Amino acid sequence: MKIITIYNNKGGVGKSTTVQFLADFFSSIKIKGKRARILVLDVDGQSSSFTSLLGIQATSVAIHSQKTLPKYFLNLLEHKSSNFMEYCFEREEGVSPKKSIKLGKLHVMMSDEEGMDSFDAREIANPLELTKEFKKRASKEFDLIFIDLPANIREGNSLCFRALEMSDFVVIPIEPTKIALNALPKTFHKIRTIQSKTKKLKIAGILLNKTDKRLEQYQKHHKELEILAAQNETIIFKNSLPNASALASATDDTHDFATLKERYQNYYDHVRKAALEIAEACGYKITNKK
Repeated sequence: MKIITIYNNKGGVGKSTTVQFLADFFSSIKIKGKRARILVLDVDGQSSSFTSLLGIQATSVAIHSQKTLPKYFLNLLEHKSSNFMEYCFEREEGVSPKKSIKLGKLHVMMSDEEGMDSFDAREIANPLELTKEFKKRASKEFDLIFIDLPANIREGNSLCFRALEMSDFVVIPIEPTKIALNALPKTFHKIRTIQSKTKKLKIAGILLNKTDKRLEQYQKHHKELEILAAQNETIIFKNSLPNASALASATDDTHDFATLKERYQNYYDHVRKAALEIAEACGYKITNKK
């Protein structure tokens, strides 16, 4: 099992959107000849990824039943017996008569602000042992986990740091703006803090979002981004995501999408190529690339 976290310490750069399209594509393609079992961990108290993938009603059910990610971690901390899959909410495979690639089945665990505050207030004697136990249980059910982290995490945000500690790769989405570039060193600093504790965490690369390479904004700031990437021993993915309303509406949970092309419309190829490049950077061999 591998864990890929989507993280940028700046908000509004497309973390939740990136998590969604990666989860969609990985759940719908074959890895080593078979469909991967996908889990999304929404570690943002706003629950944006959970809601966009499963809808607002499922969000209410998870909160009301206290089947949330911080609650599960609290149970682990207190050595309480919990059924892992009871905290994982399922999105069923899309139903469509077309030959298009259907949205695949996946599972999502959500966070809530109250639960995160409760977990963050607890003292953890051995955090690496806690995340090791979580991974042990998750690996019995899933092949790949995507984590959606919030912006502006601080040392006291224990659940966010636990999520980073158990990750194998980090993908950093960013817009090609000066304000986003100015905030990027803080993101690298947070990641290096985790890398000092666990050497396995690697930066897979930087994903350009809301990008038009023909515009002055990109041309003016791309060199600076290249320098920052080189200084931090990572790459900028060749494939980027455009600034398109269709991609924004792809996260609208009121739409009943059944296939990848229905969700991503004319930008399907943009998203597909970005997903495949990220997959390769994280060591995956994809057997069907359509």
